[in-house]
Amino acid sequence: MSNPFDDLLNDINQKKLNEMVFAFQQTAEMMMILKNAFIEAGFTEEQSMEFTLETYMHNLREATK
Repeated sequence: MSNPFDDLLNDINQKKLNEMVFAFQQTAEMMMILKNAFIEAGFTEEQSMEFTLETYMHNLREATK
């Protein structure tokens, strides 16, 4: 017989994990959109990736202020 508290904790942990995975997927999709926008604007793939990563890091710093 399982402990209801353990079941609840497992459910909460699974929900948090699912939310983290979803957030990571959203971030990856947005980074690809941004990278493609830079490429369409005439930048090289390397420049686009660099700008995308710089933008992502800037947004992370701003979000943690």
